Amino acid sequence: MKIKYYDLIAVSGIHTGINVALMKVLKMVYENQEGVDFYAEPMHSKICNEKWSGNDVHFHTMKLMPAKLFGGSKMILRDALSCLYVFKAFLFSSRQDILIFSLAYPLAQYLIYLLSKLSNKKDIFVCLHGEMEVIVDDRSFRSKRYQNLTKKVLNSNSKIHYIVLGESIFKNLKHLFARPEKVIVIEHPYEFKTIDLHSVANFKPLVIGQIGMGETSKGTGSLFEIAKMLENEIQQGKLIVKLAGRLNPQLMKLDNGLVEYHTNFLDSNTFESEIQSLHFTLQLVPFSKRKVTASGSFFDTLKYQKPYLSLENEYIGFFHSKQPNSGALFTTLQEMAAYIKHQLDGGSDEFSTQYQKSIEAIRELQRNLSLTNIAESFKNQLNKV
Repeated sequence: MKIKYYDLIAVSGIHTGINVALMKVLKMVYENQEGVDFYAEPMHSKICNEKWSGNDVHFHTMKLMPAKLFGGSKMILRDALSCLYVFKAFLFSSRQDILIFSLAYPLAQYLIYLLSKLSNKKDIFVCLHGEMEVIVDDRSFRSKRYQNLTKKVLNSNSKIHYIVLGESIFKNLKHLFARPEKVIVIEHPYEFKTIDLHSVANFKPLVIGQIGMGETSKGTGSLFEIAKMLENEIQQGKLIVKLAGRLNPQLMKLDNGLVEYHTNFLDSNTFESEIQSLHFTLQLVPFSKRKVTASGSFFDTLKYQKPYLSLENEYIGFFHSKQPNSGALFTTLQEMAAYIKHQLDGGSDEFSTQYQKSIEAIRELQRNLSLTNIAESFKNQLNKV
C-alpha cells in the first residue's frame, strides 16, 4: 500500500507548505504504508523535496502548463490538462493504494468522481481549498456551468472523502454535500518547526504589516488606508507599516509613500527576514469575504509567534475564541488604528507584559495545532465513516 499524492494545480512555491505537512499527517494516519509518491509540476516538486526530511517520499513531476497560465480563466486550460494525470493516477495504482488530490479544479474533480464510481479503490481523498470561493461566490468570473461541475460532484453520493481545512470553513460549506458525514474536517496542517526567532523586544519604532502577496482579495487596500490614518506616527518615526511580500502591480496606484513593500517576488530568506521584523501582523480580510478559505498568512503569523491585529473574520475569530490573548479583533480599520495609537502612547512596561502574554497564547495554539493532533483527528473521523 502506497500513498499517491497529486497536486494538479500549484506552481513553484505556492502550496508547498501544506503539501509537505499533509503528507506527514497521512503518513501518521496510514502507519503501515510503503511510502509516498508525490506528483506536481517540476519546480513545485523540487521545492517540496527540499522541504522534506527523509527518503521515504519519491518526488515526481507532471508536465502541466506554464506558470503564466496560472490564474483567471486560463486556469480552465490547466484544469483540462490535469485530467490526463487523473486518468494515470487511477490507471497506475492498486486497489490498496491511497489516492489524494490535494488541489483540483472542477473538470478534474468531476473526472475523479466518475472514475471513483468505476474503481474498486478503498480510499480516495480530495482536499478542498480556496477554489471553493468560486462555488459560494456567484460573482466569480467562471461560468455557471463550470462552477456547477463541483456543486454536482459534492452533492452526489460517492465514495470520495473530501477534506476541509477548518471547522469554521466546513460550517459554510456543509450544505453543499450530499453526505457531510463523510467529510474529514481538520485544521490547516502546518509545521511549526523550531526556528531561530529574532528578538523584537525593542518597540521603537513599532513595526506592523501584512504577510504575503499584496492582493485586493487579501484586503491589501486597507493596508494603505490604515497607514494614512497613522501618517503622523509614521512621519514621527514611531511606526513602520510594511507589506512582507510583493505588491501586485495592479495595486501600485495605491502607493501613498507610507507603506514599505517589494516589487519582486521574495526568496525564502528575505521573506522570513521580513516576517521576523514585524511586531504585529495585520489580518485585513473583512468579515464578508473569504468565508471558505484558510489563511496561510495567519499560520505564518503563528509560526513566527507574531501577535495579530485583525478585522473581524470568521476564520481567525475561531482561533481567537480559543486563545483571546493571541491577538486582537476589530470591527473597523478606525478601531484598529486607534488601538495602535494607544499602544504607541502607552506605558512600555504594560505593553511588554501584554505582548509576552500574546506570544505564550500563540505557543499554546501551536501545540493544539500540531501535526500529531491533526493526524489523530483525521484518523478518528476516518474510522467512523
